[in-house]
Amino acid sequence: MPILVSAGIIVLDPQDRVALVRHRKPGVYDFWVAPGGGVEDGEDICAAASREAMEEAGLAVEPARLIAIEQLTGIKSGTTSNTGFLHVTTVHRHCELTIP
Repeated sequence: MPILVSAGIIVLDPQDRVALVRHRKPGVYDFWVAPGGGVEDGEDICAAASREAMEEAGLAVEPARLIAIEQLTGIKSGTTSNTGFLHVTTVHRHCELTIP
């Protein structure tokens, strides 16, 4: 059973506002989430969270502490067998903005 690991990061500014990114495909979906995405092979989770913040929101940040670990299980899209189960572990980090 494949296990996919993703890292997300909760970014707060000095006024405690949360940075969100918009994922949108007109007529299909439109939602806002914290920056995050897949961890690459051999990549540290903290490094992945920082990379995703830069890629998705243009934010240079350093994770400060772990705040949550989630494991989600479901059937992988397009399959009907047990081999299609997908496990996702998401790690969110709380951090302060680093001004580049």
